[in-house]
Amino acid sequence: MAVESTRIFGAQAVRRSLHVVRIVARLQRRGANLTEVARETQLNTSTAFRLLRCLCEERMLAYDPASRCYTVGPLAYELGLATPARFRLAERWSPALGRIASATGGTAYLMVRSDFDAVCVDEVQGSTPVRAIPFEIGERLPLGLGSASLAILASLDDEEIETILKSNREVLRLYGKTATEKNIRLGVEQARANGHGYTVGTYGYNVASGVPGIVGLGFLADRGTTLVAVSISLISTGLSDVEQKKLVRIMRREIEAQPVAQPA
Repeated sequence: MAVESTRIFGAQAVRRSLHVVRIVARLQRRGANLTEVARETQLNTSTAFRLLRCLCEERMLAYDPASRCYTVGPLAYELGLATPARFRLAERWSPALGRIASATGGTAYLMVRSDFDAVCVDEVQGSTPVRAIPFEIGERLPLGLGSASLAILASLDDEEIETILKSNREVLRLYGKTATEKNIRLGVEQARANGHGYTVGTYGYNVASGVPGIVGLGFLADRGTTLVAVSISLISTGLSDVEQKKLVRIMRREIEAQPVAQPA
């Protein structure tokens, strides 16, 4: 019994540590402080601090004394280099992203599902002098925020969507007043009707949520083991039907031309 209890405790510690890493990754753009990590993981401050300190000692996280914030550390990058080829989606999709960015002038993104989040795994910028770059490679967003993330969420069944929204209820408040369950549900309905996610505004930490001036179009690109979506972001206050249809044709052409991933 004692051995089994030790195993359970060890597994719980691993899960808690990984939860901490995910929260820090969500706030990677500006860094996460101790209070935020404790609140979002529902750990007491002393436990959160011990986990953060241990993860920094192992180089999975990094600490900036000036800002007193934590970011993802170098070990995460080093481990990523060992990822098997079948998981290196950026390599497979990079040429298509480049063509989409060139044809549209926007910033093309590759997003994948990771539990209740979407993660940006690649980005290719277009040629326009002023570019919309609402996300960075490695940035995590709760599913439903951003056009690609919305396309992924809309592809799931209603029961799973409700589970995801319930799980992300607290973290959504980090993304501004327009990042609500109501707005996400409305976006899901529209994405299912249109066949793609469409957003006006962006979510992040250096800009106000829902700022007019950036639009996004996102399409589910692969329903394999990992759900993959492709999107573009453009500087615009909104797209006309003609503009939207043109962009939809470009993106669908590239997605449909992409070879189906073969299982390893």
